[in-house]
Amino acid sequence: MTIRETVYSDLVARRENPTTLDGVIAHFVKPSSPVSTAGLKFDDWVKEIDGQPITSFDQAQEILDEVESSGRPEIVMLVSRGGETSVLRVQLK
Repeated sequence: MTIRETVYSDLVARRENPTTLDGVIAHFVKPSSPVSTAGLKFDDWVKEIDGQPITSFDQAQEILDEVESSGRPEIVMLVSRGGETSVLRVQLK
């Protein structure tokens, strides 16, 4: 999976308050990967990872790098798609 920063046009397209640019956008989701199996799709808005609200791209990247290096078996993501918010449990191992 790759992520990108949330930009103003993302919020306008989702009819969200454009004054807050929190979270990141799923830019690429590899088919049959753990995040794909959990239900993450291209263009989903990732708002939290493991209960930590995402306030910047750098923070999200830092959390994901930490998860990858720690060898943890699972992460939990709060994701918004089409006005609906879901909790995804991603089994990494």
